[in-house]
Amino acid sequence: ENWAQFSLREILPGDGIGDIVAQGAKTSFCIIDLEVHDNTLPNFAVRSEFNSCGSIIQGLSVGWIDIYGKYLDGQWIDITNVPPGEYWLESVVDPDDHFVESDETNNAAYVKVTIPSGDSDALEADGYEPNQSLSEAMSYPEGGPKSPNLGPCGPERVVEELSIHAPGEDDYFRFYLPEVGGPNDFVRIDFDHSDGDLDLELFNDVGSFLDSSDSVSDFEEISLAGRSAGWYGVRVFGWNGATNPSYDLTVNPSANDAPTITLLTPPPGDTRRRHGQETYTVDWLAADAEGNDTWVTVYVNESPTFDGKEVLLPTSLHTPGWMGFHIVNSAYFFPGTYYVYASITDGGSFSGAWSDGTITFFDDTFACIADQAEPFGVLNYYDVVGYFDLVAVNDQIADIVDPLGELDFNDVLAMLGVLEAGCGF
Repeated sequence: ENWAQFSLREILPGDGIGDIVAQGAKTSFCIIDLEVHDNTLPNFAVRSEFNSCGSIIQGLSVGWIDIYGKYLDGQWIDITNVPPGEYWLESVVDPDDHFVESDETNNAAYVKVTIPSGDSDALEADGYEPNQSLSEAMSYPEGGPKSPNLGPCGPERVVEELSIHAPGEDDYFRFYLPEVGGPNDFVRIDFDHSDGDLDLELFNDVGSFLDSSDSVSDFEEISLAGRSAGWYGVRVFGWNGATNPSYDLTVNPSANDAPTITLLTPPPGDTRRRHGQETYTVDWLAADAEGNDTWVTVYVNESPTFDGKEVLLPTSLHTPGWMGFHIVNSAYFFPGTYYVYASITDGGSFSGAWSDGTITFFDDTFACIADQAEPFGVLNYYDVVGYFDLVAVNDQIADIVDPLGELDFNDVLAMLGVLEAGCGF
């Protein structure tokens, strides 16, 4: 209980942490290994150890992280009546100090957020802030949501509704070029010049200036022709302190042969996991003949096709291909049977593969009712006797088809189905 808490705090002079102005409820879901954080730590666990929310013992393995996504209940702060302005958004883990730790000083993290004023004349920071230096842009996950570290951009990436919201406020982005740029490869910004003159600069990955575009038109463009493969940075800024409420950034990188990927799991047949309780590890082999970096994004669908019903697993977005796996958190989709698709890119071209087998995430809301003798233990004869004892005395716990309804033959049939499935154990 009370694993995490979010607060909105005042920003003091010098970026100090001020008083709390609004706060969310203390929340909990479960603690599991979802992604690798640092595989260089001593005693790093190569495979996840904690992968079930239904386990009596939960935890985090060395070098792994858990993710509390916005889809989970309680991940918000009510800001009704909070004045417009800039604040610290604070995330604190173990706010009540229930856990014994060797270091209690690193349990909070902060990011600046802006509550807009509603003043039509005021310019607002865009969703990719703060990115006022190349090093700041590089600190974000490659290709992550709202990350100025754009990573793979092929065949073309357009980032819309950006802004230079204050005089002297520069925007930096970083992107990957998979091979030598051709005559049609470029980086470009489009904007309304009458709203403020913007200019564009190109840098290599160590911050050395390479090129610029500084006309007085409604766009600025820098060719990537002849540029070698690798990482690049761009700077967007207002000339002579100009601001601009809206511009679009387009990166059109070089194209090349697509990398390949082979899904190793799920294997042929069907694998079963409890929905919302257990995770599943999708494994792959990624390869690129040209030796480029690769990134993998994972989808699930009830059929092995892209038909508009596929579900993107957001925590998988642009996972480095060399990692070779992604842990599927079933809380992102409904119970059902799913094929897995892995899309792979090297920043220029895409390919992908569907799994040979499926994963069934079943809803076992009532499954543990069948395990009467020892919940979460082994389903056996004593559990069968225990359930039918409940039926005999008309106990409401035995009413699984229509809870709080009438206990009838349909409940017995439903429980027999649960027993036959072995409660998913």
